[in-house]
Amino acid sequence: MQRQHPSADLITLPLLKFSHAEDTAAEVQKFSWRHVTQDLVLVFDTFRGPGREGGKPSQMMKVLQGTKILVWSFFYSFRLLCPLN
Repeated sequence: MQRQHPSADLITLPLLKFSHAEDTAAEVQKFSWRHVTQDLVLVFDTFRGPGREGGKPSQMMKVLQGTKILVWSFFYSFRLLCPLN
């Protein structure tokens, strides 16, 4: 059986600041924001996983601080809206 490896479809972009609010109840009017400003990278990765709809590509977005994942999300499709020049 042949192992499937991630594709080379990887985009990494440095971030200057990442801000997020903790989850709260819907009626809360004011959020407590946290800001992170050091060693941040935004990663978009495309890969094909075994058994997923015939090997269609999946996309993942992650915000990393060093080796720590701050947030991640799967996408079934995304497009870069601005060209990288």
